[in-house]
Amino acid sequence: MTEMVLYETAAWVIAAVASGAHIEGAGVCKNTHIDHFTPMEPGFAAEVAYAATGINRTFANELVRTLLSRYEEKLNDPPLGKKYQECYNVETGKPCEDYLRLYSRIKTELEDLGLKFKY
Repeated sequence: MTEMVLYETAAWVIAAVASGAHIEGAGVCKNTHIDHFTPMEPGFAAEVAYAATGINRTFANELVRTLLSRYEEKLNDPPLGKKYQECYNVETGKPCEDYLRLYSRIKTELEDLGLKFKY
């Protein structure tokens, strides 16, 4: 549940799709921290992939460079974020309001950069 994980996910997904590659499962915290992965990250990756279909590589490169500028200085010391139990209601399986707001804000930022979400 960090801006950085969503920016990074968007950047690699956009680059992959514009290059004709498929997307794979997203990794969070280098997959070294227990419970630091939620259903939001692969869902976000799928939405970005669908939105990136049909964009050309020049535009994709512009998007990726812009996104990279938003997290590049944190690459050596990325924020840990929160555990699944802090991001989701474990009884209902629903994401918390804070994560929904973050997700929505980053998606809006991507739309403002020109990515067209299909839904």
